[in-house]
Amino acid sequence: MTEWETEGHEPHNMANIMQARGAAQLGEYNAIKGLLDAGLVQAGATDPDDCSLLHWAAINNRLDVARLLIERGAPVNAIGGVLSSTPLHWASRHGHHSIVALLIQNGADPEIKDGEGFMPIHIATQFASAPVVAYLIASGQSPNALDSTKMTPLMWAAFKVQGPNPLNMLIQLGADVNMVDSNFHDTALHWAVISGNTIAVRELLKTGIDIDAVNRQNETALDIAKQQNRNVIINMLEVARRKRKQTPISFKQKLYEDEVIKKRIIMLIPAVIFTTMLLTFYANTDLRLKIFLFVIYFICGIFVKTTYLKYNRRECIDYLPMSMAFSTIMLYIFTWFTFLNVTMPWHTQIFVLFIVFLVPYLFLKSVFSDPGIVKSTDAEKMKATKEAIEENLLGQHFCVTCLMKKLPRSKHCRMCEHCILRFDHHCPWIGNCVGGKNHRLFVAMLFVTFIGSAIVTLSCIFYMRSECSELEFHQVIGCEPAVLMTATIGVLSTGVVFSLLAIQIYQIASGFTTNERLNAQRYGYMTVKEDNIVNKSPYDNGFTENFRIFLMAKHLDFVDSGPSQEGYINV
Repeated sequence: MTEWETEGHEPHNMANIMQARGAAQLGEYNAIKGLLDAGLVQAGATDPDDCSLLHWAAINNRLDVARLLIERGAPVNAIGGVLSSTPLHWASRHGHHSIVALLIQNGADPEIKDGEGFMPIHIATQFASAPVVAYLIASGQSPNALDSTKMTPLMWAAFKVQGPNPLNMLIQLGADVNMVDSNFHDTALHWAVISGNTIAVRELLKTGIDIDAVNRQNETALDIAKQQNRNVIINMLEVARRKRKQTPISFKQKLYEDEVIKKRIIMLIPAVIFTTMLLTFYANTDLRLKIFLFVIYFICGIFVKTTYLKYNRRECIDYLPMSMAFSTIMLYIFTWFTFLNVTMPWHTQIFVLFIVFLVPYLFLKSVFSDPGIVKSTDAEKMKATKEAIEENLLGQHFCVTCLMKKLPRSKHCRMCEHCILRFDHHCPWIGNCVGGKNHRLFVAMLFVTFIGSAIVTLSCIFYMRSECSELEFHQVIGCEPAVLMTATIGVLSTGVVFSLLAIQIYQIASGFTTNERLNAQRYGYMTVKEDNIVNKSPYDNGFTENFRIFLMAKHLDFVDSGPSQEGYINV
């Protein structure tokens, strides 16, 4: 007689239990229901390893079978397996959030520790199952829950998970970044450095974590990084200490590390280029010297690009296009008031004067406008997370970064790190998202900018024809270089702005946003042809009605009538 049989199991039941176990593993609902109805097996039956049928249903994500077993009385906190785990441990390990929700709703205890001393939240964290971690916390478990070694989920995320989640999510939900474990007295930052997790180090440094905290060996995270020769992390920690004024900073380091200084330098680059070119053009020197100076400028530009901009690529993406756009507007204004204004009739001057001041106003307003950022409180995030998992809406209808349900046509912007109502696109020229609350403003800015740019460009061309027409070709450059430069830039800018405006008008007329047009294949509600070309938007109410809604609706972010959001993917 085997040990399993001596513990109270009848030998003739073994075949039935093993058959039920196989059915639970494969999700054969009718088979296991038949065994239960016939009384051939009990819902709480266990196999030779003390693993219950609910364990096997949980680990294989068999939701219907698990629900049936629970309804028939299967114990949700049964202990089994080599690691003495509950079904909740098994489901958490594999990230089966629907099973986790079912177990919690039916009384599963998330505080039970397995044979290794882990609660389900620690296991879910180690296996990067952010939805499970979020649901457990939303159901009432502390984000600072301790395992047998007093390690928190945040420490495990920093040590084991090479990615921003669930670490960022734990921080959002209130995890204490400065807690230490009982064995080594290490913080989450220590654990991130030990494992060489640069992503975790970067995210932790964004919080108020104590960089100089010491463990039982009196070592800081920086000490450990130096011992392990982790040069990237060493640099990250040293930069963070300088930013917090915990160590002296040199002028060169300020140029490369201070966010405000980097932003100002990059914002000034186009203005410096335009000004330098104008000063050189108007300098009373020989043409050969001017050419030589431009060669020097070009070499200096290459040097700056390879030594400074190369190490500040994110800042370049964020600020350089916006600075170029604003500098171009300022060049237009300078050229108009310096050269073009006096050659125009008074009624044209009044009109252009209005446009000249309206363009920078609308541009700056677009830069600083709220595109429709979706905001929520911690309590609302908890509620939304719980409901999303219980209703099986994760992935398609839920933002795991913001921890909130996605509204129709909304999207999470990775540049702004916000969910945006009726998201159109993130525009680098204004350094801001275009969404439900500023879409009209953005289109108005494009329209006025196109009119202003076209007027200034044409005025420059007419001015050059009037003032420089009798000169030889090589003399035209020296005639009025500011006007020539403005005309050249104006032709390019007018073309770009017109293209953007035309695309926006087409999309408004068709009922699309830029995001929907570019990512139609990812949206279940969009109509797409076989050749992956968008055929029709479900939000298309006809040409006239589309424009009426866009121009006259009080709240553009909520007015669209469209399809059911089933299958709606908004990532």
